[in-house]
Amino acid sequence: MLAARRQQQLEQLADELSSKNGIKVIVVVVDLAKPNALEILQAATGDIEVGLLVNNAGIENHGPFAEQQLIKETRLIQLNVLAPMQLAHHFASKMHARKRGGIIFVSSAAGFGAWPYLANYAASKAYLLTLGESLHYELTKHGVDVTVLAPGLTRTAMADNIGAAVDFSRFPMKMMHVKDVVRPALSALGRKSSVIPGWINNIVTFVRKRILSRRGDTNAFGRLMDGAVRKANV
Repeated sequence: MLAARRQQQLEQLADELSSKNGIKVIVVVVDLAKPNALEILQAATGDIEVGLLVNNAGIENHGPFAEQQLIKETRLIQLNVLAPMQLAHHFASKMHARKRGGIIFVSSAAGFGAWPYLANYAASKAYLLTLGESLHYELTKHGVDVTVLAPGLTRTAMADNIGAAVDFSRFPMKMMHVKDVVRPALSALGRKSSVIPGWINNIVTFVRKRILSRRGDTNAFGRLMDGAVRKANV
């Protein structure tokens, strides 16, 4: 089952999966940022045994937090935090009852610390990281595998969007292809509570967690974003 709000893209992907791999795909058009999203997906999956939930939907808002529209920041929380929590709770309950299943949360390397000018986005990804790692411990003993994928810069539509305003060449992390991000997540499911694709991303995260103080880490990424945003807007 594929669920998102862009019907044409969903149907194209469904056709590709069906024609190339013989996979039967159900398309559900739903805006996960709206409060009724869970009800729509509950109705669509009522008689389906969902074996793997991938909480992949997300948005970002970049720039000074005080200058952002509140409605956009609230929508970010609905999509990045509330929707994956609600979906995880609904499907984890069913998986727990039948003693099998899997959940992948898509967090971000930004979730390992403060990230000025991506403040609300980084906070939302920190929530997913904590929730997913906690559920990994809780649900493993009940036959349910949970892993958090925490990628760095990834070549997606979101990266293209933010790339118009932020100069990624200023970052120590390099842009990765989607396939190179997805493979580690699937390999880690059932083995690790979280996984960071890419050796550079792992080094940067190690420095953030083990070497820098929280203040030093915040200042470092604040200065990094200061330069990246200024250079992109010149």
